[in-house]
Amino acid sequence: MLDADLAVSINAPAKYPLGITPFAVTVVNKGPGPATAARLTGSITLSRLNSATTSQGKCSVNGGGFSCDLGTIANSESRSVSLQARTEKEGRAEITADVRSGTPDRITENNHARAAIEVKKAVKGTWSSP
Repeated sequence: MLDADLAVSINAPAKYPLGITPFAVTVVNKGPGPATAARLTGSITLSRLNSATTSQGKCSVNGGGFSCDLGTIANSESRSVSLQARTEKEGRAEITADVRSGTPDRITENNHARAAIEVKKAVKGTWSSP
C-alpha cells in the first residue's frame, strides 16, 4: 500500500467585523497513494460555528468546533470546506484544523494548520470587511 501525504490549509481574512465571519479549509492529498477515510477536525475561538459544508463528504458543527468525514481522497485531489462563524466578541479569533486518514502518512508536519482573524466592531470610516 502506498502512503498518502495529506496537507491542510486555512483561508481566512486577517480582519473582519463582528457578525458572520466566513473562512475555508482545504485538504489536499500529495500522494502517492489514496487517503482513505479522511477526517478533518477543527475549531475557532470567540465564535460559534453556524455551518460547515463540503461538496464531497459530510460535516457537522458543535459550538466552536467542526468535524468532516471526507471519504477517500485520491492522489492530487483536494476537498474544500466552507465555514461560517458568528463572532460576538472583539479580539483575536484563533482557527485550528487537523486532518488524518486511515492510510499511513509519514509527513505529518502539514496535517495541522492555524490562522487568526482580528475581530472588531465596525466603525464607519475606519473599519471595513474584505
